[in-house]
Amino acid sequence: GYSKIYGVAGIIQSKDLGKTWTNLPGKNTPEFFGSKFGAPAFLTFGPGNTETPKDLAPYVYAVSNDGNWASGDNVFLGRVHRDSIIFRNAWQFYVGSNHSKPLWSGQENAARAVFSDPGHVGHPTITYNKALSRYFLCVSSDVIPHRENSSREEASKWNLESEMQLYESPNPWGPWAIFHNEKLWGGP
Repeated sequence: GYSKIYGVAGIIQSKDLGKTWTNLPGKNTPEFFGSKFGAPAFLTFGPGNTETPKDLAPYVYAVSNDGNWASGDNVFLGRVHRDSIIFRNAWQFYVGSNHSKPLWSGQENAARAVFSDPGHVGHPTITYNKALSRYFLCVSSDVIPHRENSSREEASKWNLESEMQLYESPNPWGPWAIFHNEKLWGGP
């Protein structure tokens, strides 16, 4: 989705084993995802997604934060059949659960957050650990949130200090429990 701070994110595809690449969206294509899914990162299930749990197959899953990729507020979860990644109308978004069973909608605007920490959700990734049957969510962000209405003083402190948190869950939609919190994780 579009952010005045960071622009538009999409998907890049190659049909020739990486020799050439095509952006989705292209210059004649509308925005691929909106603001709730502006910086997607695919969940990893082992080499070539060969360790995808049976109850999640045959889908590919991705997470994104909202607002901006460095310090958003929420993590959203999307999925698409592994043969339809480049077709926007095939994507579904997590909208909640019914008795622990996830519910999905094709409407990105209906998506519900799987994780929230206002101003501190940057660069979210989820990895599956087959041996532990657990999902690990990593978020790292600047200590000073990037906001379009930030003062000059606040903006001058962006990228000076960052933080990282690690969470675990039995499902990619949570609930999430923190097991590592590293303040002042990085900086100049």
